[in-house]
Amino acid sequence: YEYDMTGAFQNFENDACPDAMTNPCDVNLEAIKEMLIYVNGGTGQFAGTIDIDWISFGVSLDGAGPEALLMYEDEFDDGLINWTGGSAGLEISETDGSFFITGDGTSGQFGTVTYDFQEATDDQDTAYVQRTVDFSPEAGQGKVFIRARTNGEAHPMRIDLLDTAGLATNLVGLTKRITNEWSIITYDFTGNYGDAGYGGAEGCTPEAPCFIDETQVASLFFYVRPGEGLFDGQIEIDWVSVGQPLEEQMETAVGVVNYSDTLVGAGEFFSGAPGGITYNVSDEGFFTMSGDGSSPTYQQIRYQLRDDEGNGNKADAAGSGDKLYVRARIRNADMANLRIDVVDEAGFESTNAGAANVIAGEAFATYEFDYAGRYEDGGYGGTSCSEAAAPCAVDAQRITQLVFYPAPDNGMFAGDIDVNWVSFGQEISVNVNNFAELDKLMVYPNPATDELGVEYNLPASSQVSVSLFDGLGRRVMVRDFGQRAAGNNFNRLDVRELPTGTYHLQVTVNGQPVRAQTVLKR
Repeated sequence: YEYDMTGAFQNFENDACPDAMTNPCDVNLEAIKEMLIYVNGGTGQFAGTIDIDWISFGVSLDGAGPEALLMYEDEFDDGLINWTGGSAGLEISETDGSFFITGDGTSGQFGTVTYDFQEATDDQDTAYVQRTVDFSPEAGQGKVFIRARTNGEAHPMRIDLLDTAGLATNLVGLTKRITNEWSIITYDFTGNYGDAGYGGAEGCTPEAPCFIDETQVASLFFYVRPGEGLFDGQIEIDWVSVGQPLEEQMETAVGVVNYSDTLVGAGEFFSGAPGGITYNVSDEGFFTMSGDGSSPTYQQIRYQLRDDEGNGNKADAAGSGDKLYVRARIRNADMANLRIDVVDEAGFESTNAGAANVIAGEAFATYEFDYAGRYEDGGYGGTSCSEAAAPCAVDAQRITQLVFYPAPDNGMFAGDIDVNWVSFGQEISVNVNNFAELDKLMVYPNPATDELGVEYNLPASSQVSVSLFDGLGRRVMVRDFGQRAAGNNFNRLDVRELPTGTYHLQVTVNGQPVRAQTVLKR
C-alpha cells in the first residue's frame, strides 16, 4: 500500500504549532522521526486484525510489481469464473464459452456483478493472478468491448471501472442497451474517470469528484437495469476485451429510404395505454387519437413500422433527409401540440428533443417533423441515459418505431387528431380526405394478372393521371393520360412487372386525387 505524503502539514494544535487550526504548519519531510498509525481514524470501533509485514520509504521492498496490461481479453473458455455476484436477485454462471447474468425479477436498483482482470501464470491456464489494466488515454485505451445478447426483451446495462484504491467511475455511468441479437458493444470511458462518492468513497462528491487511477484499473462493475432493478431475464456475454474488439461488428442492414405507410390495416401495429386518451385505426387507414381533457403529461402511443407483408420494418431517417411528414387534422378542438419521437432497433429514442408541431384546423394538412440534430436519448424512456452528461445516440438509419405524444408538455389533451399517413423523406398523396369527385370509377379485372383496366366518367374535359401505391404508400407506377374529354373514358395499365400483392390505385383529376381503390395483383 502506498501513502503519498507530498505536501503534508499539521492542522491540529500542540506546543509545536499552537495556531494549527487557522495557520497549519508544514511537516519537515526531510526529518521524519515517528509514524502515527490510525485504524478507522475518525470513527473508531475497529474490529479485526491488520498485519503489517514491512514499512519502507521511497521504494517497495517487493519491487515495482507487474506493469498494468495495455491489452486484455477473456473468451470465457477456461472454466474459471472471474466474476463475483453477491447482489440479491442476480445469479452468475459460465458455460460453453459464454458468461451468463440471470435475474429472477427481484434485483435492486444497482445490483452489481464484478469482473476482476486476471492472467494465467502457467501454460495450462490452471493458475491465475489478478492483474490491472491501463485505461489511460496516453496508452491509447479507454474502451471496454463486449459481445452480448439477451434471451428475450432488451435491457440496459451499465459498466463502471474500479481502480486498485477502490474508486469507481460512478460520476457518469456508461449505459448501453443489450438486445436479443448478438452485438459488439463499446463502452468508451475517455474523459469519464470521476468518482462522485455514490459507492461510498469518502470525501468524493458530484461537485468535487475524486478521480480514479486510470492506469491501474482492477475490475469492472456491471449493472443490469441500473436505477430500475427488478431484472427478470438473462444476459449472455460471449467475450470481454480492452484495447480492441476480438471481432468486427456485423452491422444489421439499414432501413428503408423514404419509408411511408398509408396506415391501411395497421391497427395491430399500434400499442399503448395512455391515460385520458383513446385511439383506433379505421379500415380506411385513419389513426385517430381522442382526448377527454384528463390526460397527464407525456402520454404516448407507439407505432411499429411494418413492411407490405405485415412484418416489422425499419426506416433510414438520415437517408431520408432527417424529415418525417405526417398528414393530420384536428376535430372538436382548435389546435393541439403533437410530438413524435423516433426509436431505433436497439430501443433508444429521441427523448432529448423530440420534434413537435401544432396541429390546427379541421382540414387535412401535411406537417413536417425535422430530426436533424435530435437523435439523442436522454433517458426519459427508461434507457438510463443521461440528458446532460451522457445522452445515448439514436441510430438514425435504423428507426423501427414512432412514438406519438398528444399535448405532451401540459397534458389535458381534448379533441380528436386524425393521422392519415406517415412518410419519411417525402410527402405521399394517397387515401386523403379532400377528394375529387367522379360519377363512375371502375377497375377490372381485380385481381389482375397482366393488364388492368380503368374506366371513369368525367363531368368536364380534364387532365388525368393514374398512380399505383404499394401497401406502404410508396408510389410504384404513374401514368399520365393527358387531357381527356368529358364523358366516359377507358385506359389500360400494364402491371405484368409488378410483384404479387395488394396495391392502391388512385386517379388524379386536374391535380386533385380521387379516393383510392384497392387492387390485387396475382
